[in-house]
Amino acid sequence: MTVTESGYTSEQILQMSKAGLQQCLDKMAQALPRLRRGEAPFQAVSL
Repeated sequence: MTVTESGYTSEQILQMSKAGLQQCLDKMAQALPRLRRGEAPFQAVSL
């Protein structure tokens, strides 16, 4: 997978975007093995 981001107007916004992207990638890394086993990617959480 290749992700390219551009056009940020400040370093702070760039860092926030990188942090959000890292969270997404971490969640995907956790979900993929479960999907391969035919399980739900995440367990339901009751609030």
